[in-house]
Amino acid sequence: GTMIQGLGESTKQIGTFNPLPIRLCRSYICTMAMRLKVPTIAKTVNDLVCDYFLVQTPGEPLWVANPMDCINLNWPIVKQTPLPILRSLVQMLYVAAELQSNLGDIPDPSKPYIDQQVARLRMTKRIIMAMEVAAY
Repeated sequence: GTMIQGLGESTKQIGTFNPLPIRLCRSYICTMAMRLKVPTIAKTVNDLVCDYFLVQTPGEPLWVANPMDCINLNWPIVKQTPLPILRSLVQMLYVAAELQSNLGDIPDPSKPYIDQQVARLRMTKRIIMAMEVAAY
């Protein structure tokens, strides 16, 4: 920021600062919502942040494509994003994984549980993307 001189002896200098980027503000809101155990707000805000950085392709049937391939990082956007916002993206990807992690215990393997397997794969994909961004 810059300092603006006061109008006279009776006024002090004023510091001016750029506002926080909206994605950074949203990541703070999401983090606080998780700490306060308000998952609905955390999920809504998390989706707003992650949707900007992620590319989602239509999910193909399981026999055609790997369910982990339907979500990827949007690298052109990631590469032009400042580091503090990328750090918040890493947190948001971990929050997204945490929001998906309420899958319960691993079910009986003798019965099909494809939906839970796919959800676990997508949760893992978000963790992997967070690690990719952190290493960038």
